[in-house]
This record gives sequence, C-alpha cells and structure tokens, in this order.
Amino acid sequence: MHFEVGLDGTVRSTNLSDRFAVVRDGKTLELHGGDVVVDATGVSYSDYTLVWAGRAGREKDKTWKLLPGRHQIFVSSKAM
Repeated sequence: MHFEVGLDGTVRSTNLSDRFAVVRDGKTLELHGGDVVVDATGVSYSDYTLVWAGRAGREKDKTWKLLPGRHQIFVSSKAM
C-alpha cells in the first residue's frame, strides 16, 4: 500500500485499494481493515502477540481488523 504526502501535507494516493484505504479531504488517510478471527483456545499458551497489532489472551474468537499483507503471531514462551 503506497501513498505520498506532499510538502503542503496533502495525501496523494499512488497505489491504494478503495476497499482498505481512502483519502478524504486531501489530508486524511482512512484505513479500513478486514476482519480476521483468531481462536487460540486450541493451544496451551496463555497469550499471543499479533506483531504490530497487539497482544491477546486465549479468549475465543478475538477479531482483529487487519490490512492486506503478511502478518505474524508469536506465542508466549511458557505454556500453561
């Protein structure tokens, strides 16, 4: 996802999908992620981290709003 910001602060779209990113009023870049559900109840780790998005416990059906691209999950170092 690429965009440019001019010297005057104006945001210019160069490669943005209308579904995930919209430029409003020339100065606001709105991001809209897709719903991705992670159900971590099937593993014995107490929590996990979705890199750059946050940390979550073993709750069922944690919904993340993610942009297209590669993502990584790291589990805690100690199993319960």
